[in-house]
Amino acid sequence: MLERLHSSSEVLRRRKVLVVDDDVRNIFALTSLLENQEMEVISTTSGRSAIEIVEGTPDLSLVLMDIMMPEMDGYETMRQIRSNPNSARSPSWRSPRRR
Repeated sequence: MLERLHSSSEVLRRRKVLVVDDDVRNIFALTSLLENQEMEVISTTSGRSAIEIVEGTPDLSLVLMDIMMPEMDGYETMRQIRSNPNSARSPSWRSPRRR
């Protein structure tokens, strides 16, 4: 029973995830991996469009954000998303760990 629980992807199934990365190779790799877990993947290559997607997608469960992007980096994108009270509640935002 424990083995079945730990190897299950049930918690990920049918969840909607946004992948934000300016490198389409990373988007392809992550999309392939996440879709194998039966997740619905939305992707974009810029921070500005990520903000629009987050604001327009209330059932978003997760955002995977590239930090080093041109024009608007991941930190600035997250700050702007968090500053909007309508989008700051979803998905569950956590600050990245600093090294």
